[in-house]
Amino acid sequence: MKPEPPTPPLALAGAGSDWLLSYFNADYRRFVLEQISRERTERQVRTLLGRLPPPQAGPLLDLGCGLGRHALALAAHGYRVTGRDIVPSFVEAAQKQALEANLPVRFEVGDMRTLADPPTFAAVLFLWSSFGYFSDEENQATLDGTARALLPKGLLFLDLENRERILRHFQRDRWQRCGSGWVLERNRFLLMDDTLITRKIYLSNASNVSNGDRFHRAVGTDFKSLPIVLDNFGCREAERRLKLYPLATVCRMLNQAGLAVEEALGGEEGEPYCLESRRMWLVARRT
Repeated sequence: MKPEPPTPPLALAGAGSDWLLSYFNADYRRFVLEQISRERTERQVRTLLGRLPPPQAGPLLDLGCGLGRHALALAAHGYRVTGRDIVPSFVEAAQKQALEANLPVRFEVGDMRTLADPPTFAAVLFLWSSFGYFSDEENQATLDGTARALLPKGLLFLDLENRERILRHFQRDRWQRCGSGWVLERNRFLLMDDTLITRKIYLSNASNVSNGDRFHRAVGTDFKSLPIVLDNFGCREAERRLKLYPLATVCRMLNQAGLAVEEALGGEEGEPYCLESRRMWLVARRT
């Protein structure tokens, strides 16, 4: 079976999409998505395969699919997969990979808040922190729509950052080297709103470590000087707001959507969830 041709981009429905398109940009693709190892994707897919229904049970929906790494891997295991993302350039790149690999994956542009699918999917995947970008009401509506798109007894896989570990080991600044570039993450957590605000600053023209070090010293803790520093070092920045809910809150939201949590895992190895887990993987079934 040959891959389906790309779906024409849909109108991006719903308010508040602009920041998503500015955050999930070419820099995010280069410095984040393209740095994820194949080995890590394979570990994640193995965990999924141990819990997914068989391919004949029905198609899968990968929401916030990015460049399609999970959708493509699952298609290689015989699943019919639809990948949906709000970023047209990511969808185009994913569809290109599907065509080159001759995999029958359908990729389309769409907003997860406006799901209108009838009960179609044996499982829906929210992987790599692709849930929690909106208000509490919109996030709940997203889960409600997801539940309606599942077949009876269908499964939802929700991969979240572990709020408890982040708070216990909070880092305001975090640096990462990427080839000839650097990324500085500056984090703030709004306790009253369960919201993690992450500003990513991309330094793409650092030819050596010393240049990155000079940038680090120049930024320091003075946010007022940041625009000048960005200009001097050829930097770009983008900001993300992500709701990080405690486990009990997520379970209540899932129950309200008609989904019963069956497993709480601590990450891609399938280990039990605990306060120190780096991730929070939840497996919920449509009731």
